Amino acid sequence: MSDLALPTADGIRAALGIVRQHLPETPLIFSELLSRALGAEVWLKYEAVSPIASFKLRGAITVLERARATGELKGGCTSSTGNHGQGVAYGSRLLG
Repeated sequence: MSDLALPTADGIRAALGIVRQHLPETPLIFSELLSRALGAEVWLKYEAVSPIASFKLRGAITVLERARATGELKGGCTSSTGNHGQGVAYGSRLLG
């Protein structure tokens, strides 16, 4: 894969397009308590409804799908047994 760089708006939009092909949008929930405490509207992204209950799946699917699109994908592998590992495993199975 290419060298890592800071995210760009175009890159984020492209990642959203990839993720939307495979996962439904997760809901935003308004937090009255945090909004009052911080003096601003605070919305929380509710990731517990995703297949692995973690946002890590979004990054895993994006990286795996980009590698597949360039022909670089040979499989998925990680040393994590946590949310990242679940994301790579689920994304690998999802993408074949």
